[in-house]
Amino acid sequence: MTGTPGRKRRPTQSDVARHAGVSQAAVSQALNNSTAITIPAETRQRIMAAITELGYVPDEMARSLRSRKSRTIASIIPDITNPFYPAFTRILSIIAGLSRRAEQRGARARRFARQASAWSRG
Repeated sequence: MTGTPGRKRRPTQSDVARHAGVSQAAVSQALNNSTAITIPAETRQRIMAAITELGYVPDEMARSLRSRKSRTIASIIPDITNPFYPAFTRILSIIAGLSRRAEQRGARARRFARQASAWSRG
């Protein structure tokens, strides 16, 4: 793995493949639990060991671009300083629960709130 001096590059599927002695396609198939190709158990174990040794983490941005799905849930709270929202703490706990559930299912959850003056008209 080469790159900018002093900066460690994140390992890629190609790095994992080289380390495990398999093709990048085999790494992809193993990561996605694809049924299109049967990967022998010993090969899958080598791939998973290489993933652990190198510290490989799938790049979610790359996955999103490739699949054209971001798997992101966003919630926008209008104006947290408005007295109309006295139940804001209840809302936050609901959003936190939704976020946990989304992340358990492999999605990312993003929460946004704006300050009272951010979009107000003068």
